[in-house]
Amino acid sequence: MAKQAQKVEETLGLIAQVQAEYRLSELRIRRMLMRIQQEEQKDKSDPAEIRAMEDAITKVQMNVAALIRENGKLRDMQKQKSDGSLDQLVEILQQARSKFQG
Repeated sequence: MAKQAQKVEETLGLIAQVQAEYRLSELRIRRMLMRIQQEEQKDKSDPAEIRAMEDAITKVQMNVAALIRENGKLRDMQKQKSDGSLDQLVEILQQARSKFQG
């Protein structure tokens, strides 16, 4: 049972990491959009630089999509690992009974 609890904790940790990376990706996209806007406001904006930033945004968005998929998989794993909660409760009660009776 301790192993299962540890696996659930590890999964929750991974979910938190994925969510943190997702937030960082959103921040990166916002910053690149601001840089594109600043570049477009210049008298002589550089189309190559704007295109490079747009490509970078696309790469970050692909990373975000992968993070969303990974988060979904991790949540499914967590649900599967925690579905045995009734079994865990029965096991805990049996252990408690044996401690109090023994």
